[in-house]
Amino acid sequence: MDVFPLMPSTHVAFLGAPAGWFGPAYPAPRRLLFFSLSGEGEVATSDGEVRRFSPGGILLVEDTRGKGYSSRVGGETYGMAAIVQLAS
Repeated sequence: MDVFPLMPSTHVAFLGAPAGWFGPAYPAPRRLLFFSLSGEGEVATSDGEVRRFSPGGILLVEDTRGKGYSSRVGGETYGMAAIVQLAS
């Protein structure tokens, strides 16, 4: 079993949105871990890079300045995610 270093965190939340939901660009409020639980997620950075996430995907979000990123739920399935806000 691989054990990675612990990461201090401050809050945990669950997010949900219907298929087709779109959120305009915004910077993350702080560094966080994003865990895709269901649905197909898509994140577009301010420089145009697009990443897609399926259930089980994990993203370290560090885009806390500038224009940020936009996000949407693709496919036809309700999207669920868990986020963990990391301590500074």
